[in-house]
Amino acid sequence: MSLNDICKTINGYRHNSLFEGLQTLKDYSKFLKEKKWLVAPDQVVLASKEVLRKTQKLDIVPLHFGYAVKFLPLLEKILNLPEVLHCIENPKISKEGTFASPLDGYYYQQHPVVQKYPDQTLAFGTYADDANLSDSASTKPLNGR
Repeated sequence: MSLNDICKTINGYRHNSLFEGLQTLKDYSKFLKEKKWLVAPDQVVLASKEVLRKTQKLDIVPLHFGYAVKFLPLLEKILNLPEVLHCIENPKISKEGTFASPLDGYYYQQHPVVQKYPDQTLAFGTYADDANLSDSASTKPLNGR
């Protein structure tokens, strides 16, 4: 592949955006309705300041906002997706001694909840900047329970 071919390929994606067609709040609302598994984020005040009004009253005025999606409503929608339900009902069996996911590790396998309810646990992977569902539906505990 030549440098020219690579540049053409990259330029072909230049105007493709995940947010294409979502320029207005109306577009975004329509997108959320179409994608039934999505949960609308809530606005969160990240910083505010006190402002003295002409009436000598102090008001707190929001300065910066962020957005957060509530965890439990999103989890409920994800767990009800047909693809996820299929994985829960048809878990993959791990091979003894093979570490395909964090769920094959000693720490997870020896946890008291996993020991007591090996087929009923749900694991989450957490990161400094994000939290995602772990693939616990596709992995059975190594000890065969």
